[in-house]
Amino acid sequence: MKTFDWIIVGGGIAGISLSEILTREGHSVALIEKENKLASATTREFHEWFHTGSLYTLLKDDMKTLKYILGSLDDLLEFYSSFSQMNLRPTENGLKITGVNKGWFSPNYINFKYRL
Repeated sequence: MKTFDWIIVGGGIAGISLSEILTREGHSVALIEKENKLASATTREFHEWFHTGSLYTLLKDDMKTLKYILGSLDDLLEFYSSFSQMNLRPTENGLKITGVNKGWFSPNYINFKYRL
């Protein structure tokens, strides 16, 4: 019977990220996901606020969070653009989601309602 240092339940962005961090630190990890593909359920549907962190732009910190998030978005596009499932593309008018049925991102947007 194989043993692991860590067992992560859920193959969304949080589970994948945690698994990557732990394996980089030399731990053995089992990542368990009920779907056939990783990041195909909640992460795929709620990418706007989780992947890009737009929810955190409401913080009153002189836009430090927003600047960090924009840099992270550049990294996402640069480092993952060669992956076949990466369907987020920069255009002259902003970002565009292509190949909706076969990619990591979907165009199901969330309407934020908040009070300042």
